[in-house]
Amino acid sequence: MLKQILELMKQIFLMNQDLQHNKETIKSLQQEIKDMRGEMRDLNDTVRQLAFEIYRAREHDDHEREKLELRLENKWLRENRSLLENKNQPAE
Repeated sequence: MLKQILELMKQIFLMNQDLQHNKETIKSLQQEIKDMRGEMRDLNDTVRQLAFEIYRAREHDDHEREKLELRLENKWLRENRSLLENKNQPAE
């Protein structure tokens, strides 16, 4: 009978050690999860910022392309007007 009581006490002691170890592991994992959530928030903010910068770069490129097209069109119109004026001037 005493042997059974000692065995039960040993099991209780070992279970208590396991319980403490599991509590520490849970606490550590909870901290890791908290840290990972913070990292995910930071990563999400970075991705959002990059998406905005890509949008702005595309918008800037579109404006630059439009300005270039207008410059080319103006140059072409000036050249055509110049050719028409030269053509309409009487030859001396």
